[in-house]
Amino acid sequence: MKTANPLSQAAAREAAEREEAARKRAARQAAKSAVPQEAPKMVVCRVLKMGDGKISMGEHVAGIGEAHYEQGEEFTVQADIAAALEARGFAEIKAEAKGG
Repeated sequence: MKTANPLSQAAAREAAEREEAARKRAARQAAKSAVPQEAPKMVVCRVLKMGDGKISMGEHVAGIGEAHYEQGEEFTVQADIAAALEARGFAEIKAEAKGG
């Protein structure tokens, strides 16, 4: 009868421990990515005189360039961005956007 090599048993035990640690780490990472993200608060803004032609719509028109909002136009944007535009005098916050 052969006796098992203690080195191979230790190596097998170490490999099993590494594999178990990797499984636990993968489970922790999966749990982190499964956390639902809250939707950002959205508000309606109106462009003021100082913001006329300075607030981008985020669209590029071929042959013309970036599209910008004009004075008096209303648009929906994240609350933190709206606060920054309001602080610069480019827009005023009118109301919280419906559904946000």
